[in-house]
Amino acid sequence: MDLDAIISAARDFGERHGITQAAEQYASHFWNGTRDLPTLHFDDVSGIPFLHEIKGVEEYQHRARIRANDGDLFATVTPPR
Repeated sequence: MDLDAIISAARDFGERHGITQAAEQYASHFWNGTRDLPTLHFDDVSGIPFLHEIKGVEEYQHRARIRANDGDLFATVTPPR
């Protein structure tokens, strides 16, 4: 499946289930892909009750490293490997 097909499927799903319309009230807060300052990225799944028994769940926070661009920061609470 190519990117255009994925975008189209997501758009269709959102419209069919009212997600697109419900999200419009937050449109002014959507990230447009540009920023002038560094961004701090972090994930915190500690408050999600059904994840606490999943082996390795503490490593989920390292997804923040993938989102970070040059000049950005990321925070984790596990030791580096």
